[in-house]
Amino acid sequence: MAKKKTNGSKATQFKEGNTKGQGRPKSTPAAKKLARLTRDRFKAAVRKYLGKNRDELTEIAKDANTSALDLMIVSVMNKAIVNGDQNKMQWFLEQLFGKLTENLSVEVTGNAVKPVTVRNLSIEERILQLDKGKKK
Repeated sequence: MAKKKTNGSKATQFKEGNTKGQGRPKSTPAAKKLARLTRDRFKAAVRKYLGKNRDELTEIAKDANTSALDLMIVSVMNKAIVNGDQNKMQWFLEQLFGKLTENLSVEVTGNAVKPVTVRNLSIEERILQLDKGKKK
């Protein structure tokens, strides 16, 4: 009888003492440096276009000399502006500044616990938090 293929089941997982698989190779310092440069270049490109208006972004997208990275960033920003997609702009802001931490406080009295509502902050609320952090 033919053995049944099982993707991801215990039958196909590595067994203890497996000497064939060496795991993921360690990253070289050169690869880490390249990743850091790429991340820095991405952040610099996003910062460069974040202050542009829709017409300026459209002109940049039409320019034949625009690099692929810049074109991707400008295209996503342009679509976010046209469609009013705050999630895409929020993603860009998180890439630049990191995710904002949200502090929660819970009051417990006796055996009763008050319900706590956790919500995502809007872009405007995040910008206000960033501005408050810079003033400190």
